[in-house]
Amino acid sequence: MEKKMQKPEMEIIHFDCADVIVSSGGPLEEVVEEE
Repeated sequence: MEKKMQKPEMEIIHFDCADVIVSSGGPLEEVVEEE
């Protein structure tokens, strides 16, 4: 049961990371264009 509880927690972390990546994707794209 503990292992199953950790699975959803990890998924939430992945979602948070995805949000950060998406937010960074905006400015990152601009930097790539400048290069």
